Amino acid sequence: MEFLMREPGQLEMKWIEVTRPGPNPCKLECPELEACIGEDLACDGIHHCPVTANDEDPERCTQFPLTTLVLCTATAVALLVMTALGLLIRHKLTKSSDKTVIPPPDMYRNDYKRKLTNKSPVR
Repeated sequence: MEFLMREPGQLEMKWIEVTRPGPNPCKLECPELEACIGEDLACDGIHHCPVTANDEDPERCTQFPLTTLVLCTATAVALLVMTALGLLIRHKLTKSSDKTVIPPPDMYRNDYKRKLTNKSPVR
């Protein structure tokens, strides 16, 4: 290819690598080119298939890859288990340790004659 410039300006050239469909079906085909293009060109915001825009099809581009779905599910389950475990540990610790009996205010006076009962307020 030879470019002869008659006027000053800029030139932009874009091309993609295509292969002819063989006995196995294409993973990403441009029917108007009768060619297969790389899967890495799908859903990148650029129409590589000039007429059908098959590579930017909304049905193809809105699907979650399986690994993304598995990672999100595993993360959600792990967070749920850790939260439940934390709440269980907190419940067990507060249930058993904080049973301090608060004496009545007049207990420290010299003429105090009442005995402590189990009806004292618990903190």
